[in-house]
Amino acid sequence: MKGFQLFFWRLSILVRAVLLTTYIAWFHHWSQGAVRILARNRHVWSEKTRGRFIWRVARRFWAQPIINLTRARVEVIGREYLDDVGACVIAANHESAFDVPLGVGIVEGGRFLVKREIGRFPVFGGAALHGGQIIVDRTNNAQAVAAIHAGMEAWPNARLVIFVEGTRTRTGEMGPFKKGAFRIALEHALPIIPVAISGARRVLPPNSIVRITPDVRVTVEFGKPIIVHESDTVASLMAETRTQIERMRARHASCVSP
Repeated sequence: MKGFQLFFWRLSILVRAVLLTTYIAWFHHWSQGAVRILARNRHVWSEKTRGRFIWRVARRFWAQPIINLTRARVEVIGREYLDDVGACVIAANHESAFDVPLGVGIVEGGRFLVKREIGRFPVFGGAALHGGQIIVDRTNNAQAVAAIHAGMEAWPNARLVIFVEGTRTRTGEMGPFKKGAFRIALEHALPIIPVAISGARRVLPPNSIVRITPDVRVTVEFGKPIIVHESDTVASLMAETRTQIERMRARHASCVSP
């Protein structure tokens, strides 16, 4: 009996590896085509049109298949808060690279604020460059400010998705927040939607893109919108956002702990 169990276990791993390899090859072929379409139309389509195009395509052909392949049990809570607002800043914690397909798969009409290093990655760099995402150089504050202002002017009514820690957590604990998301919200009077992601780092640990743990419970909870007022400051918005995210993560501690 143990011999048969071992055989079928090895067979299931082989089948999964073949399916994953096939999907990666198909995705690479498809995505290169999508990036070429964006590049050809860069000066024809508006930034908003290009951004909406790449988001819809990525949502259907990349994010949802990735989520399905991991067999993650994703629970979305508080989506009505997102549905009640239009343009906004979605401020999320950052547990894992798995957060990215989660964001694309769950948020409609989204747009990322990404660091310049994304350009090093095949496909994703081209999609960000030609697809209306806001790309900032974290070592060059003047460039970052100019890129944000230009991006918001070109597409002011997007749902801007920002991982407010700026990088993935290595310990499971939230790191300090960067100020960019809150400056954008304050300068453009955009409501902030705090988002707590719990369990993603168990699906895909830090520093890995292949070591996937299947059948993990992941929760994505949207908090109550924070309406920005003239009297608010970057510090006060950061504090209120952090408080909401910490409270939501505490409710889903079983997802965060192994």
